[in-house]
Amino acid sequence: MGKRCLVLVAAGVLALTGACGDDDGGDDENPEAAVEDMFGDDDEELALGDPCELVTADDVGEVVGFDVTSELTNVDDDLPGATCMYTGDGGEGTVQLNVTPDGADLFDASAESDLAEPGPVGLGDASYLVEAGELGVRVGDHYIQVVVRGTGLTLEDQGVEIAELAVASLG
Repeated sequence: MGKRCLVLVAAGVLALTGACGDDDGGDDENPEAAVEDMFGDDDEELALGDPCELVTADDVGEVVGFDVTSELTNVDDDLPGATCMYTGDGGEGTVQLNVTPDGADLFDASAESDLAEPGPVGLGDASYLVEAGELGVRVGDHYIQVVVRGTGLTLEDQGVEIAELAVASLG
């Protein structure tokens, strides 16, 4: 299960507990505020920088072997982290890079799922692979996710190279 799915489940549970009342002194009248408190605001999402600048479209294009354009996609969605979507100019494929400051707990939850297996040794502080197409990397308290889609693109090759670029940019 990818981070987005896990986060949506967490947000749903948080919203339900807020709607039902839990007498913890939290903002039971506004579950959206509770979600924002949990996941932070736009400035926190970009605390590590714009992922499209951490790993440029030119860098990704060199790795995948075709020209790509990049777009920052999810900064205003009340979910943690920021995503850069790289799209092949000719429709050859896509690469998604998500960078989440203080996302170690999200990394741990994803890495411990039944779908995850250990990732490449030496990539960040820890890593995992999900056969469905996700590479997760923890660097200190931060969480990097890479998803690649397209003919001839694999996580083990292009995904790892892009993750290495992201790790180096954060270093």
